[in-house]
Formats: sequence, C-alpha cells, structure tokens
Amino acid sequence: MKTYSDKKDSLVVDKMMFEPLPGKESFLGTIEVDMETETTYTLLKIDNSSGKRIADIKVESESSGAKELSQGGQNMMLSIDIASESTFAVNLDDMLPVRAHIESTTSFSAGAQGGGESRIVMDATYEPAT
Repeated sequence: MKTYSDKKDSLVVDKMMFEPLPGKESFLGTIEVDMETETTYTLLKIDNSSGKRIADIKVESESSGAKELSQGGQNMMLSIDIASESTFAVNLDDMLPVRAHIESTTSFSAGAQGGGESRIVMDATYEPAT
C-alpha cells in the first residue's frame, strides 16, 4: 500500500497535500470491506519560540465502502463511513513526538438490520523516559 512516506514531496506551511488510497477495513473483526480513503496532510506551522522547532501537522481522512452480505438466503448491504481529524506536534530538532489530538467517527448501516456509530477522541502528550 502506498503511504505518504513513499512520496518525495515535502510539506510546506499552509499547503495541503492530498492522497487517495485504496484499502480494506476489517469490520467487527471478521468482515473485510473494500474502502476508498482520501487523506489530506497540512503543515500548519513550525514554531521555534521554545528554542526547538515544533511542527504542527493536521491530517484529515475520509473513508467509505460497502459490501453485500448473504446469510440464510437473505442479502444485506453493509456500508461503512469513517471520518477522522488529527493534529500532531513533532519536535523536528530531536525527531520526537510532542503531542497528538485525534478524533474519529465510524458510522455503519446494515440495511433493515439497523446501524450505528462510534466516536473516539484521544489526546496524548509525550515525554522522554527517564
């Protein structure tokens, strides 16, 4: 699978980089669904006021896919949508992470059987081990 690290382009402040990626998403641990994913990377800023260069990077991603399932002679269409937005801060001088904020929402529909949604919000900070 092609990822951003395969590219030779560099991020530039306030310039978005767009990357469409095909892939598969495992749903409920057993069902694989072909997914189309579009990801945008944006370098928000590089701040050196602390004496170190800290890069703030925003990653936005949207994925969608569907799969027809058959069980007991009945067919059902399973569709999945995933939207996520993350912001990462990286110390460029020491090549260490500083902090991350991640929000991701997964919605699914299983036809007449219903559907659902899950949302994850995570904040993390990093410190070197002592």
